Amino acid sequence: IPFTEMTFEEWREVMAISLDGSFHCVKAVLPGMIAAGGGNIITLAGDTAFTGAVGKVHSSSAKSGLAGMTRALARELGPQGIRVNCVSPGHINTSRPAHRAARPAATGNIPLGRYGESDEIAATVRFLCGAGGGYITGQIIHVNGGQWMF
Repeated sequence: IPFTEMTFEEWREVMAISLDGSFHCVKAVLPGMIAAGGGNIITLAGDTAFTGAVGKVHSSSAKSGLAGMTRALARELGPQGIRVNCVSPGHINTSRPAHRAARPAATGNIPLGRYGESDEIAATVRFLCGAGGGYITGQIIHVNGGQWMF
């Protein structure tokens, strides 16, 4: 939706799903994590949080907000043994028609030459939550085949 045509209701709907939803999820699990002496929180952003996208001002803004939320929570909750990180997927194989249609053009910009798979995102989350990610907090992990290098 072009920003000039976006309604406040459309803006709020995306913010409610991405930012408000993450707020409520963290609030729900935090007491148990604090009581347990630690835990892991993983947010999910996306490449448009860092690159912007035409027609996606609302989702780019919301995903950028998740990156900020991740960093702030990592600082605040680290002393309680809670690590907070963000996984930012690039192009991932999905069943959405718009993604299938754009796939040939998009893969030309990806050094690995392909879309990612959902299990590759899951593996990144597992790593961050496991022993290997024990000293990682406040980070944005880009899983995008090299398309965006930050």
